[in-house]
Amino acid sequence: MPEKPSDPELASRVCLALMRVGTRMAVGFDQHFAHFGITQAQFRLLIAVWNCGGTSGATSSALAEYLFLERATVSVMINRLLGEGLLAKLPGENRRSYKLTLTEKSGNLLRSLGPEATALADTTLSSFSAQELQQLEAHLKALEKRLRDDATAHGQQSPP
Repeated sequence: MPEKPSDPELASRVCLALMRVGTRMAVGFDQHFAHFGITQAQFRLLIAVWNCGGTSGATSSALAEYLFLERATVSVMINRLLGEGLLAKLPGENRRSYKLTLTEKSGNLLRSLGPEATALADTTLSSFSAQELQQLEAHLKALEKRLRDDATAHGQQSPP
């Protein structure tokens, strides 16, 4: 396990900067993709359905854990996307459970959004070299792992 930061003030500033950047990126996505009628939160949920379950589907609990969101928040988003025909429910292992899958409509939407989302990411991060992006990705993955490990240690489920 890595050492604790030697400068708690620095750690605090970095955490606040990450929150600001995340908020700004979400707002930028929402503005850029408003003409598609989808928000970044909905986009992330659709991507999560694919990443967590592929064609087999994913449970709402797995999606909440994967996205670091409350189950109630994910439930509201799921209901909206079901209503818009962007998600479908598959029967689960028992009568009360179900899995969510992408629909043809959401698959088409993601194929349309994919190149534009990639271009937006490229523009957003264009001031970084490939090596800097690889380092940033490694640091963010390590931070995400730490957050997931902490959640598991506190009795919360860890996502797949």
